[in-house]
Amino acid sequence: MVYLAREERNIILLYAFTDLLIYWVALSLATVSRWDAFHLLDFPELWRDRALCMAIFGAAALGVGCYHADRMLDRFDAVYYALIALAVSALTQFAIVALAPVDQRMISRRELVIGSVLAAVMLPLWRLAAVGLM
Repeated sequence: MVYLAREERNIILLYAFTDLLIYWVALSLATVSRWDAFHLLDFPELWRDRALCMAIFGAAALGVGCYHADRMLDRFDAVYYALIALAVSALTQFAIVALAPVDQRMISRRELVIGSVLAAVMLPLWRLAAVGLM
C-alpha cells in the first residue's frame, strides 16, 4: 500500500515537472520572436520574469486540480485541466505585465501570447501521450 502511494506521488511529480518544462520551452521559444532586440535583453531579469511565469502556471495547475489521480488518467480531463490552468495563468500574467512598469519587466506581452499558444499545443500533446502510456 505504501509502495503504491509513493509510486502515485512520483507520477504526479513527473507530470508537474514535465508540465513546467514544457511551459519553460514554450516561453523560451517565444523569446526568439524578439530576435531583433536580442542583444538588448537583460537575461537575469528575463529569467526572473520567466521563473515568475512558471510559478504562476504551477500554482494555477495546482489550483484547478491538474494533478488529481483521476484527472490524470482520463484523456479529456488531463487535457482540459491543463488548458484551464494555462488560461488562468496567462490571464494572471497579462494582468501582472499590464500593471508592472515598463522599465521593471523584461518579458513582453507578445512573448506571453506566443508562449501561451505554443504551450496550448505542446501540453495537450504531452498529456495525451502520457495518458496513453499509463
